[in-house]
Amino acid sequence: MGQHRESTVEKGRESVRLDAAANTLAPALAELRHMGFTVRKQGDSGYLAERPGLVLGGDDVLQLLALAVLSERRGDAACRPSDAEIENLLALEKSAC
Repeated sequence: MGQHRESTVEKGRESVRLDAAANTLAPALAELRHMGFTVRKQGDSGYLAERPGLVLGGDDVLQLLALAVLSERRGDAACRPSDAEIENLLALEKSAC
């Protein structure tokens, strides 16, 4: 998986699809460090990313990067979704059935 070119053309250029795969882990780690995080493995599974005032935990560095972006964009509200956000998630999950 990872990054690959799609055959579709949007507005005169190729679109790029990026999938969560092994080849995105090193760039995700680099971005976390660029954002000021120290990243370390926690036990047999899981990782922690830390910077002053914030500790993130996840199964891999992609999850850590997603949490870091949520934290930067939403601050303390990162883990408090609105009713509309919950409804959108439930609708998305239901559409997959």
